[in-house]
This record gives sequence, C-alpha cells and structure tokens, in this order.
Amino acid sequence: MADFYFTDRKYNQLGIASTDELASSSVIAIDDIGGQEGDYQSVDGGYRSYSATLHFSPDQSAQVKEMAKVGNFVLFKGRAGESVWTTILSSEHDPLAGTNTFVAEDASIDLINGTVGAYAASSAMTIAQYIELFAGNSGFVVGYNEIPDLTRTLKWDSDDSSILTRILSVATQFGVELSFRFEVRGLSVIGKYIDIRKHIGGNKGIYLRVDTDLNKIVTTSDIADLCTAIAGTGGTPEGSNDPITLKGYRWTDPNGRYVLGGDGVLRDPVALRTWSRLLSNTNTNPVDAHITRNKTYEATTQATLLQSVLSDLEKFNHPAVNYEVDIAKLPDTVNIGDTVYLVDEDEQLFLSARVLELTYSYSNESGTATLGDYLIQASQVSAEYRALAETLAKQNKGQDGKDGIGIQSSIVTYQAGSSGVSAPTGTWSDAVPNVAANQYLWSRTIITMTDGSTSTTYSVGKMGANGADGIGLKSSAVTYQIGTNGTTAPSGTWSSTIPPASQGTYLWSRTVTLYTDGTQNTSYSVAYQGTNGAKGDTGPQGPPGSQNVPMTYVQTAAPTGTIVTNSLWWVGATMSSVTALKRWNGSSWIPESIAQAVLNIIELNAVTINSAIINSPKINVPFSHAIINESGILSSGNLTLNA
Repeated sequence: MADFYFTDRKYNQLGIASTDELASSSVIAIDDIGGQEGDYQSVDGGYRSYSATLHFSPDQSAQVKEMAKVGNFVLFKGRAGESVWTTILSSEHDPLAGTNTFVAEDASIDLINGTVGAYAASSAMTIAQYIELFAGNSGFVVGYNEIPDLTRTLKWDSDDSSILTRILSVATQFGVELSFRFEVRGLSVIGKYIDIRKHIGGNKGIYLRVDTDLNKIVTTSDIADLCTAIAGTGGTPEGSNDPITLKGYRWTDPNGRYVLGGDGVLRDPVALRTWSRLLSNTNTNPVDAHITRNKTYEATTQATLLQSVLSDLEKFNHPAVNYEVDIAKLPDTVNIGDTVYLVDEDEQLFLSARVLELTYSYSNESGTATLGDYLIQASQVSAEYRALAETLAKQNKGQDGKDGIGIQSSIVTYQAGSSGVSAPTGTWSDAVPNVAANQYLWSRTIITMTDGSTSTTYSVGKMGANGADGIGLKSSAVTYQIGTNGTTAPSGTWSSTIPPASQGTYLWSRTVTLYTDGTQNTSYSVAYQGTNGAKGDTGPQGPPGSQNVPMTYVQTAAPTGTIVTNSLWWVGATMSSVTALKRWNGSSWIPESIAQAVLNIIELNAVTINSAIINSPKINVPFSHAIINESGILSSGNLTLNA
C-alpha cells in the first residue's frame, strides 16, 4: 500500500491518492499497473519518473482535475522509504471514463525546460563547479560528491541543451553517475540535492537462478568479425602525402602474445592455434594461414595506430558472445544500479549483471528490471591459451640485469566486513560501500614496487549501532606525503596525488575516515623508496633499435626525463582508471583525443553517445518506459541491431 500527496506549486495540499482499496472515500483511488506505468528509474537518465492512473466518480472529477494539473507536485515514499518529490509534466483527464493518467518526474521543470548555451571552460574545473554553473538557479545544490577534487577542462558547442542534458553530459565526462535526492518536511520540500556517485547501487550478493527467479538465459555467439591478424592503416600526417602504416615500426609485446611483423601486420599466434585453416590432427600447432583483416583508423602516429590495432585484435580474436535474460521474479531488495548474479547451473553459466532500469508497481508491490553490463564470472581464456601465451612470453623475453627497486603505484580499495580483526575475503571496491550498524569498514592499500613486489596494509573503522543520534560513515579520504623515516609520519602538507619519492625516502599514505557525528579515524601506511641496486650482469645483445621510438606511459604524475616526441601519457594509476590521454609535442604534454571509431570499451556505464557508428555483430537493447524526446510519450520494447 502506498499513499500519494498532491499539492499545488505553493505546497498546498489538493488531495490524497492511495493504492489501498479500503481507503476512505475521500481518498482518490490510484493504480500503476498499466503497460507504461509505475515508479521508473534509470542509471543512464539519472532521473526518476512516476506514471499512474487516478480513478474517480463524477462528483470527484473537478477535484482530480485540479490535483493532477500540470506543474503540480506529487510527494510519496519510495520502496526503500526515501522521500520522492516529482513534478507533473503531463496529464490526461477523461471524465466519461472516470480516469486521469499523469506522468511526473523528479528532475523538476527547472532542469527539464531550462536550457543552456555553448560553453568552453577557460581552465580545469571540478564537477561541482560545472553543476553549480549550469543548475545554480534551479533550486538544486550538490549533495554527496565522491570526486570533489577531480577537475576537467570541458567544452560544449550546443546552444540549446536542457539543463538536465548538460549536467548529465558533465557526469559522463567525469565518469560518474547522478541521482536526485530531496529533504521533505511535512508537505514542503526544504532541500533538493544532486548526488554525485562513482557508481550508483551496490553489490548485495543477490543471486538470481534459472527455474526460480529467472525463466531462462539465452546465450548467442558468432564469429562474423573474428580474425587473428590486423593490417592497420592510419590517417595522413600533416606534411605527408601518404597514410601511415605499421611497416618498419618496432614493438615487442611485454606479455609475449602478439607479434608485429616487418610487413606492418599485428598477429595473434595464440588465436591462430584455434582458427587456422591448416589445423588438423597431424598439424595441431599451425604457424601460418592467419585470418587477416585490413582496417582503417584515424591515428596519425605509428604509436597510436598500434594501440588502435591492438585494441581491435584483442576484441575480435575470439567469438562474440551476448546474453538475453528473462526475469520471472525480482527480489524486493534489488535497487537501481545494483549488481546481481545470474546462475544457470544446468548450463554451468555464472554471470554478473547490473540493474540499468527499474520499474516498480506500488499497486502490485512488484518490480521489473532491465539488466546490462554482463560479465562472465570466470576467465573466457582457456587454460591451453593461457599456457601457450606464457610459453610465448618466455620465448620472446631476454634476461636483463637487475634494476633498483622503486615505487610504481598505490591503490586504495574498500570493503565492508563483520570483524574488526580479520580483513574480509570478498570483493574490494574503489568506492566506499554502505556499512550496516555494528559492521566494519576496511580499507586496503596496495603499494606496487618496480620489481613487481607488493606491500599491503589495512585500516578498519566500525560502524556504530543505531541509536537516537546514530553515527554513520560520511567520507573517506586518502592522501600522500614523502617522509624521511618509516616510523614517524611527516608533519608537512598531505596531497591527494602520489608525489615522486627520491631514493632512500619513505612514501606515507594517510586514510582519514570521517563520521556523521564529526569524529574521525586516521590511519597510516608507509613504503620505502629503495636505493639503486648493484648493477646486474649484462644481458645478451638485442636487435638494433631506434633511439627515437615514442613511449607509452601509464601513471598519475607527468613523466620526466628524456621523452621522445609523440610519446603518449595515459593519466591514471592503471588503464582501468585512466582519466585523460596526452601527447608529448617536444616541449610539453598536450591533451590528445581518441576517435570513437577505435575505442574498445568492455564495460560502459551511464553515457550519452552522439553521432556514432557502432560496429558490432549484434546489439540487443531491451528497454521499457523510455521517454521519447522529453515529450511525455513513453515506449517499451526490445531493439536488436544486426551488422
């Protein structure tokens, strides 16, 4: 049972509607069981909408018409007990049928109807600064912000975007997701917040099984785009008449799997063992007859062309697999953005998926979901492939002398646990999870040295039990500083970025956990920056190489020293956390763009794609209750695109 309160734009109550059939005669009956009705939420859209039908008698017609007037407000409690405030965007009143069907959204007409013009930032700004710039007069303010220090220099050429579209574009370019939250007192909204999350939802360990929660999981696979080698052609550099290729470019795969030939073709000998036409019982390890594709890219340097070709070869060297899931029953505890596990024991299939859209009916007290971002929870690479790749890696690598040991990276992740003594054994996340009362928040810092060794430290804080003024986790911040000893923490200025550490010094990390009562817990970890080791034995003579080959860097701090022109710097501790791409022009690092045509995105969350060509064997997009062009017209169905 749910009650819905209708007010005018001054928050004066106009009437109450309820799904309770036994409600007072003064309460208007409401149901949300129509094909396009219910409480709808979307990760991509960021907003929340509610559509339902009011049922009334002839003597209630005038009241209901006034209640459901466009621009009025509808307030109710969501299935998780949260306050929801929506604005009625459209209303259809039929006095003969005794029905009024309305659609309301929580983004408000200020964000939906207001527009913004073209804008180019003159310097890097935080996401809060962008949102306050575009939505500052909407009544909304920034609430939770999980990336307060991250900055971007952004530009928009469009001059007619809605405010909602613009702030969703900001979120996409910062790699985060938005949601709207309201503070309600009585029937008045006293606070409207735009929350900024790295990832909406969480992982509650919910399993959906075929024959219990799922009707079926359909797996489709094809090899229409499969290849074992790619000959790439790039763009034409300025001052040249011919497009570039990889001919003459020298590159060795650090993992030993891929081989770049002198003819400019990048080959995968591991995939060749499976897909070569020469494979037979007498030739179990063929070394020829590659399936080669010629592909064109926009890259104008051989270094970037190689990365584009390598990305495509990693994508197309195995069959493409897709999944379609038919949900029979969705647990009540599943919320928008949550990750769930899908199990088909008969098929030995174990997937994880994310709830991208969720529609809940308060009349039926049940929900339906659209899932996406499927991931197989086991390696797709066979043991034979892995063994062969390891063998090739050993064959392709010589033996170098020993280097000194230094600090390569530091990664901080979090996990909730039931013990304050033993670290939890589940999955660690870079986002701070929700922690139940009397449970513990663990943080883990892994420092990786340049010799591959790692140092792992933990810190833990307890979530207090619920009380009259319960204490909860508010934030957790990790900062760094260089010190002269490994016993006493330095007293200087702490930084959110990892500073360079000279030999013989110590890299300290500090984790400050702040609770809602204003108290905090501070923990430290430290790692020693080793001095150069003794010079190793001289390795065997390698093949002659160029001294002017551009390099590729993956690190948070700008590379220093002698840098070859056109070298690339992926800004981030790892490739999975890259936030920008820059190129060395001989004197400075300049921002570099990546053409959408060459992107190989394994998991893509909450984005807007404009004017793109998607090359894929098959794309299945189940959708429901999607608003077309913000017109209030809703649609549902399943879109299948075949190459």
